[in-house]
Amino acid sequence: MVRVYIHGRPQGQNLWSSAPAPNDKFYLNPFLDSRIGEDMNAVMQVDMWQENSYYSYIHRKNVVEKGNRPSSYFAITVCFERQYCTQVATLYELLDTIYKQLCLNNLIEKYGDQERFLVAQFQEKENVLVQITNVIQQNIEKYISNGLETIESKQDTISARIKLYSIVDVDSPQFISDCLAHRVLVSPSIMNKDRLPQELQQKIVALETQKAEVLKEKNRWQSEAEDSKEVNKELNLIQKKLENKNAELTSQIDSVKEETRKEYQKEIEDYKSKIRKLNDSAEDLKKQLNNEQSSNKELLGQIKDLNTEIKSLGGKLNNEQSSNKKLLDQKKELNGKIESLNEQLNNEQSSNKELLGQIKNLNKKIKSLEDPLKKEQKFIPNDGHSDETDSDDDRSLEINGVAKEKKSHGKFFRCLPGQFLHLCSQLAPVVEVLNTVILILLLVLLYRWHVVPYREININDNVLDDTLIQDTIIEQSSDTINFY
Repeated sequence: MVRVYIHGRPQGQNLWSSAPAPNDKFYLNPFLDSRIGEDMNAVMQVDMWQENSYYSYIHRKNVVEKGNRPSSYFAITVCFERQYCTQVATLYELLDTIYKQLCLNNLIEKYGDQERFLVAQFQEKENVLVQITNVIQQNIEKYISNGLETIESKQDTISARIKLYSIVDVDSPQFISDCLAHRVLVSPSIMNKDRLPQELQQKIVALETQKAEVLKEKNRWQSEAEDSKEVNKELNLIQKKLENKNAELTSQIDSVKEETRKEYQKEIEDYKSKIRKLNDSAEDLKKQLNNEQSSNKELLGQIKDLNTEIKSLGGKLNNEQSSNKKLLDQKKELNGKIESLNEQLNNEQSSNKELLGQIKNLNKKIKSLEDPLKKEQKFIPNDGHSDETDSDDDRSLEINGVAKEKKSHGKFFRCLPGQFLHLCSQLAPVVEVLNTVILILLLVLLYRWHVVPYREININDNVLDDTLIQDTIIEQSSDTINFY
């Protein structure tokens, strides 16, 4: 069963059908807010909804209401109940012819670049609407009924992805598959952007072949029309239809060529713009490269200066190393001298110890000589000439008191008997010589042990310090020698 709807917005949305179905209005009402077809002169929208197929021929571009209100639309919708059409190109041509021959100047008119409604409600021209419905149903019955197939799936496509097809591509099996799964838009204005120029040329050849077949069909119908006037009338209609189709195909071929030229011209302009941008970026990169090269030259000059400084510092370092080597040699030499001086000092200390031992032995001998003298002194008479002022200390011999010793010599020797005096007179020069030797030894020891300057030198691992360390005095203890 076929239902035909005339709908649009002549002055507010309006819909007319000779046999409307209750649910079809739910499919047709969203056309008011739709924007499909705004950029096309004419488009067919194909949908599957509630096991029915809907084919809507739409004019929306530059369509205004009767009162010149913009953004209006005019549409003819054919609904096949539980069936879908496989001859969409023929159905599109039928609806396009109905629009141009019956709708224009009855329901809508050309108004400059626009299309303007002539009625505020479609019911004002109901006789025209009935005529449109009858013509569509008769032609579908005659030319399209053999291309109707039963819908086996219940899939709705009104919310599915939209597929675009040119009118010349609707006879392919892929188009039928897409119609059953997607919302499909068909228009002569639609071109497949992904196709290469070679494919476009093939499509043009196919259109020209189709045009030749149409002309051949036209000629066949003309030859058959001579047999009957009624057939001639139908042939006239078919002839006009074929002529219109021929003109449409010619226009479509021209539009394909023009759109192809515009498309590739735009791509060429885009490539030129990209090339200009690339050239500009290349110039910027060249400037940056020049700046980098100049800065690199400055850095190379600084590196050369640093290398020169490094070389000079290396020479100085070599000189310092050689001088440090000399100082190390001097250090070794001084250490050898210090060790030899230490050995000499140790030898002198050992010799001094020997002298001290000899002096102690001399003291013991002197004491052994003094003891018999003291014993003899006890038995010597005073002969009445005692001197109360002389003390026992004046009669003792001290090595450091030579003047006292001379004063007491007279008294001492006057008291002794002749034999003992003779012995003492012989020992007196020996004692004086011993005292003199002891004094000289004491002076030498004092000089050796108490006033020997010694220079201590500290030397680092690699550098000899030129500063002399302060002199230190090596003090050594000595025994005090007293003669009694």
